Amino acid sequence: MDSWKSQYSDDLDARSRSLQRLFDRPTDEDTFNALKLVLDKAPRFLQEYYQLVPDYEDGLRFVDFAYGVVNPYKRRTPEARFTRWNVCLITLKLEMLDKLGRWGEYRDYFNQIYALHPKFLSLLIPRYKTIVLHLNTNQKIKPKHSAFGIDEQTQARNYKLLAERLEMILKQDVNVLKLYV
Repeated sequence: MDSWKSQYSDDLDARSRSLQRLFDRPTDEDTFNALKLVLDKAPRFLQEYYQLVPDYEDGLRFVDFAYGVVNPYKRRTPEARFTRWNVCLITLKLEMLDKLGRWGEYRDYFNQIYALHPKFLSLLIPRYKTIVLHLNTNQKIKPKHSAFGIDEQTQARNYKLLAERLEMILKQDVNVLKLYV
């Protein structure tokens, strides 16, 4: 873990600022354990990351990556824990679609999830209704929490700070990591 900082947080190239890259570990099990710690201990980290490093397409890719990591462990994961992870990832995907202004996809994904798990999305119903109204009447709405105007240097600084924060989250539980399945 000590080489982690020099490998990631000092690399400020805009093309490499991917949240997925911060979770790359030597084995699938290590990647799962790192992601599991963040989903359990600091689920708001994901939303904060995309507020400070506004690459919303990367956010959509990250949700797919995260499901690819956690789904193989679903049978070994208590249902309540997996449900919390699911809520976190579903919310992140909806937030990314909203920020990108991809409201048709937002509506369709919301409807798909709501049909299966209505309680997951109860807090997002007001935003969903606004989006559906927009789609039905062609009223103009702004993407939620748009991050236009953040310059490249600020994004690079934010990425470095978030990479260091993620390192701290993972190091706090380094001893627990081996037992944390």
